[in-house]
Amino acid sequence: TPVVTVADVHPRATIPRAPAPTLDGDLADPVWAQALAFPLQVDNQGQPTRAEPTTVRALHDGETLWLAFDCAESSPASMKRDHAAERDGLVVYDDRVRVQVAHGDQLAWVYVTPDAALWDLTADLSVPAVDKEWNGATARALVGDGRWTAELGIPLAALGEGAAAGPLR
Repeated sequence: TPVVTVADVHPRATIPRAPAPTLDGDLADPVWAQALAFPLQVDNQGQPTRAEPTTVRALHDGETLWLAFDCAESSPASMKRDHAAERDGLVVYDDRVRVQVAHGDQLAWVYVTPDAALWDLTADLSVPAVDKEWNGATARALVGDGRWTAELGIPLAALGEGAAAGPLR
């Protein structure tokens, strides 16, 4: 699963504020043209990724951080997508994207699959405490010819007081 931070790609970039997208997995919504876009280029070990190209777009509406993933997939029929049939299921065995978003000591950790199966939790790293029962993220995904796309919403309230005040980086 590729991992990159906005700060790695755009050290001084701010995630723009814009209206919420229509959550349907289709990235044709014009609001995504206003988003900060960047390619995923490294894996979770900081090495150049061997995964097919993925572009992430990020924006927020003051209440929710919205992320869009455009994942190239040369063989959609061969994707792993049969383990996570329910929320907080076995997404780690399926093709997926993983997001970790932090504000101070508050963390939201979310996986989403090509079928929009979600696994999510929040954590307070100052305690430390993990809330595996949190189900605040929302997502929709579509699988098409040569790619799959996903839209993901993470409530800023999950990141604690002050996260919505911005700027988001």
